[in-house]
Parts: sequence; C-alpha cells; structure tokens
Amino acid sequence: MLYAGDLGPAVPSGWISAIRALGDQLAVCVATDVDLTRRDFTDHLAHARSRGQVAAAVLPVALSRDLLS
Repeated sequence: MLYAGDLGPAVPSGWISAIRALGDQLAVCVATDVDLTRRDFTDHLAHARSRGQVAAAVLPVALSRDLLS
C-alpha cells in the first residue's frame, strides 16, 4: 500500500489489514523528489535511492485496541 502526504489523526483505509498481512510490521519509506504516479515507479525509486534521497525501514507495530474495533 502506498500513501503520500500528511497522515493527520486518521489511519488510512486498508492499513490495518496491510500491517496484519506483514506480521504486524510496517514498511516505511521516506523519500524526497519521488513521483508515486510514475509508470516506472520502481526504477524511479531505485534511482532516487542511489542518490541518497530514500530512507527505508521495517518497523514492528503494536496495534491499539481502538484501531482494531
């Protein structure tokens, strides 16, 4: 699932199921000057990574009961 922008206080639709599918982990990728709408997104992201414009991590997530209801 890709999301671009400010999350604000709400959890975007589909995030809980995506986190569950990844074994309660969230893959986070922060980038500058990356266009998520490009057809060659994977190559575009790889090129940005080679220029040091991308940081990524897989984070363990403990889901709040409020989010699960």
